[in-house]
Amino acid sequence: WAAEHGDPQWRPDLGFRPTTLAPIDGYLAELAAAGVVDGVLVQPSVYAFDHAYLERAIALAPGRLRGVMLADPLDERVADRIRGLTRTGEITGIRLMPLRTEREWFGPGSEVIWRTAADLGLTMTFLVRPDQVPEVAAWAARFRDVPVVIDHMARPDLSERPGPAAIEALLAASSVGNVHVKLSAIGSMSKLPAPYEDTLSWVRATADAYGPHR
Repeated sequence: WAAEHGDPQWRPDLGFRPTTLAPIDGYLAELAAAGVVDGVLVQPSVYAFDHAYLERAIALAPGRLRGVMLADPLDERVADRIRGLTRTGEITGIRLMPLRTEREWFGPGSEVIWRTAADLGLTMTFLVRPDQVPEVAAWAARFRDVPVVIDHMARPDLSERPGPAAIEALLAASSVGNVHVKLSAIGSMSKLPAPYEDTLSWVRATADAYGPHR
């Protein structure tokens, strides 16, 4: 995301207001410095369902970047919007965000989103809490041809339940073969400095359950 009063404007719809900037030119510089060729950009919720910045960002590095859009289950035209944004093949995933706001993410509007993802061969990704993982797994079991990604190990809370007990639902979801997990945001969940030893039991348990390919 770029500056608050830039183009497009920040929007409060999904309850996220950054305290720092993260513009695309900085991201591309980080890729270059690390020797990374390709990248995936996830639509930042600061823009809600306005994908103008994501589309412009992808265009800055032709052929190197893919995008993940946000879909609004309350939008009666959500299927048309998904088809429009993914028509070029550069946006290849859809993200839903039950962790962020109450929006009937698992309601009737989700059926349309899942069916459109299945029709177009798109990936579904989820920002969820641990208690929301069983709902994701149930949908994934219905749509076995849709790859499903759970972001940030479902953000378990170390203060609630220590160790692998905090991710029981995530580990159980590994029985659904099209569910994958991002081992990410580890530093933001840890109560310790790097290498974040209080999260290592989560990481090991998740890696054991899902394997490196998932």
